[in-house]
Amino acid sequence: MANLCSGCQEKFYSVAAHETHRVGNYGEPIWQQSATGKSAKNVGYARSERHCLTADEMRSLDMTQDDKGIWHNPAGDYDWSARREQPVEVTS
Repeated sequence: MANLCSGCQEKFYSVAAHETHRVGNYGEPIWQQSATGKSAKNVGYARSERHCLTADEMRSLDMTQDDKGIWHNPAGDYDWSARREQPVEVTS
């Protein structure tokens, strides 16, 4: 099953490959200092600069596209969505 990007409509073999092609920040928080300067509150966010890479930009990262048009990461893909959490033993 491929991951379809709602931004560019390209298909990706794994979540990792999809995340590789999305770049830019999410929009940094804008803080307003209190009158005393001891605290600040969030009054908004800067514009997000998140966007999809072009096909040429993905190829420059050595990503490849198979015969079905699905993009893959260069070192192979690991499907993180299939990962199962394992219990962690905590020692003192």
